Amino acid sequence: LAQVVAIYESLDPAQAASVLVALEDEEMLVVILKNMSQGRVSQILGKMDPQAAARMLALLATGTNNGQSA
Repeated sequence: LAQVVAIYESLDPAQAASVLVALEDEEMLVVILKNMSQGRVSQILGKMDPQAAARMLALLATGTNNGQSA
């Protein structure tokens, strides 16, 4: 997990945003985001379209989507 997080943190924020938006495993998405620095997460969210960023923030707030579509 640490290696995966390090890879995402080393990407340009726009590249990381594109990859994270495409990631279908929401539990993994939450784990990755929670293990990244808050500053890096905010840079990445800033490169996403508003709907995608809102979805990511909702997932972070709840931990996962509890089986419901986001």
